[in-house]
Order: sequence, then structure tokens, then C-alpha cells
Amino acid sequence: NFYRTQIEDFIDNNKPGRSIAWNNAMECSIRSINLISSFEFINLNLHDNTLQNKIINFLKENLKFIINNLEYSYTINSNHYLFNIFGLIYLSNFFNGEEILNISSKKFFNEINTQFYNDGGNFENSFNYHRFNLEGIIHCLYILKLRQIKIPNNIQKKIKLSIDFLFTI
Repeated sequence: NFYRTQIEDFIDNNKPGRSIAWNNAMECSIRSINLISSFEFINLNLHDNTLQNKIINFLKENLKFIINNLEYSYTINSNHYLFNIFGLIYLSNFFNGEEILNISSKKFFNEINTQFYNDGGNFENSFNYHRFNLEGIIHCLYILKLRQIKIPNNIQKKIKLSIDFLFTI
């Protein structure tokens, strides 16, 4: 009941594109990841099709918003864009969207290669962002492995170096 109340209140009071909850694609991505994770956990005991449909429709709106508002830069991308990609990977996995998953996985590999140095450090030079980005990367790697998407060797190496870098810090 608590879950239902919280989720319904948020969805009912944050119509797509019309509240502060729709400020940027990174926030939608993080919200989608959390909502998917909680939905899959709670759904084991949830027998309320109305709430399920409400959540699924809300997640579809988040997916549209992220696609239309990617925080991409022609110079250098930040953790915002990386989290946009994380959100697309989670959402495309949730909805079995092969096309979006394939495109997102390519962008995912490219951003890891771009945003992490060859020694494993993150270009933002912040321990917190390094850890934050790495956590999202590991979650997405799990999804890609489940979906049998091959992780390029150079990306595997860079992620391992990034984990080593984190523990060294």
C-alpha cells in the first residue's frame, strides 16, 4: 500500500513535461532505473493491473523524454549523458526494445572509452563521479550480458582499470 500510494502520488502530480520532475533527461533516467528496479521487486506480489499499467505508461513517457532530450555535447559529454544512456539501456531492456538497446549499447561503449582514461580514471577527476558512473556501468553491463550483447575487449579492460583505480583511491 505504501508503494502504491507513493508511486501513484508521484505519477499523478508530475505529468510528463509539466513539472520540475521533467527538468532533464538524467533525472528521468535515474527515476526510470529506480522505478524499474522497484517495480520488478514489488511486482512479485502486486496483483493490481491498474497500477501496473500506470507505471508502464509512465515509463514509456520517461523513455520518450530521454530520447528527445539527450544531454549530448559536440565537445565533451558528462555524467548526465552517460546516465541518459544507462536509462535507455534499462528502459529498452524493460520493454524489449532491441533497436534502442543496440544503439544505446554502442553509445555506452563509446562513452566509456571517451569518459575514462587509459589508466582507469574518469575525466571529471572526481572520486564521487568516478564511483557514481562506475556503479551505473556495472549495472548496465549486467543487463547487456543478460541480453547477450558482446562487451568489446578494450571496454572490459578499461572497466577493470577503472575498478582498480577506484580501489586505489
